[in-house]
Amino acid sequence: MATLLQQVKNLEKLSQKAVTEEIFQALKKAEKEIISLNQGQLSKGQDSEGDIVGEYADITQSYADADRINNNKSAGDPYNFNWFGDFFDGFELSVSGVDATISSVGVGSGGKKDFLTTNDLFGLTDENLKFIIKTEILPFIHKFARNTLNL
Repeated sequence: MATLLQQVKNLEKLSQKAVTEEIFQALKKAEKEIISLNQGQLSKGQDSEGDIVGEYADITQSYADADRINNNKSAGDPYNFNWFGDFFDGFELSVSGVDATISSVGVGSGGKKDFLTTNDLFGLTDENLKFIIKTEILPFIHKFARNTLNL
C-alpha cells in the first residue's frame, strides 16, 4: 500500500493537462467507432443535431440509376449521403492539441463541397456523444487514473 506522500506525488501526475491529453488519446483510439456513428447518423439523413438534412426529389433516383450509385435515392427518403462512396470512405478524425475534428477528404468541390461542409454533417448527436464518452472515453480515463495512482 502506498504511503500518503507517495499518493500525493501520484495525484500531482493527474494534472488537467495530463487528463486532457489522455482524453484526446482516447478519442483517437475510438476513431473508427466515432466515424461509424457519424456515418450511421448520415445514413439516416441526420445532421449532428439529429435533424433531417433533406429529402430526395422524384428525379434523383433516375440520376442515381444512370450513375450506378451505391444506395437507392427514393423520392421522399432522407438523404443518405452515399452516392459512389467517396464521402464516407474519406472520413477521418483529426486530433491536435485540444481540438478533435471529424471531416472527409471526399467532399468534392463546388456546390457539393459547400453543401457537405456547411450543414453540420460532421459531429455526433448528443446521444452518440454520450455513448462514446460512456463506452470509450471514461474507461480509458479510469484506467489512466488507476495506473497513475498505482491502484
